[in-house]
Amino acid sequence: MTHQKLPIEKLRQLGERLFVKAGQIIFHEGQPDTRMLLIESGTVNIGSPTQSGGRLSFNVLSRGDIFGEVSMIDEGPRTAEAIAVTDVVLVSLSKSQYCAAFGSDAEAWKSLSKLLAMRIRWINDHSEHSPLLSSKSLVMSKVLLLDTQRDNTWVKANQQTLASASGITREHTNRVLQDLKTDGLIELRRGGYRITSYAAMTKALENQVS
Repeated sequence: MTHQKLPIEKLRQLGERLFVKAGQIIFHEGQPDTRMLLIESGTVNIGSPTQSGGRLSFNVLSRGDIFGEVSMIDEGPRTAEAIAVTDVVLVSLSKSQYCAAFGSDAEAWKSLSKLLAMRIRWINDHSEHSPLLSSKSLVMSKVLLLDTQRDNTWVKANQQTLASASGITREHTNRVLQDLKTDGLIELRRGGYRITSYAAMTKALENQVS
């Protein structure tokens, strides 16, 4: 999520750039890590592993979004897991860097507090029922994550697997998959799918979450 009053350009200048390949984990849930991260390019999925071995997706973030601010502020462990859906360029900023740059800047800290409030409101709004737009973003993110080969091969994953991983109903998942098929982004067969163009799917996801 982005808050327009945060000093994004200053964050870019001060932070360290990280390059993460699609499918790689940026940080694990419970991991000690106090960095705040800004997405310069690419798409990131925020979620949590489930007891059954799956993964529940919470949100999909893209260029200009900031995440990881909770652990930066309270210095506690990560509250969720972050995975690069596509190749990602991040700007990493430690708490000491943020304090050194904005220690006396009340507006910067106020903006960070507002970002946290926005995050809490988003979680409250989506905890019981996700609108179709959010559902589509989550399913698209999972479809991309499972396609580790990225060479137009068939991926073995049924609707229930995608629904459980995305944290939405099977009916919603089916609607999203049919939409993606109609748009020419995927092909479907029993128990699996194939992405027709990884680049086109990535672009479509970025358009969804931008």
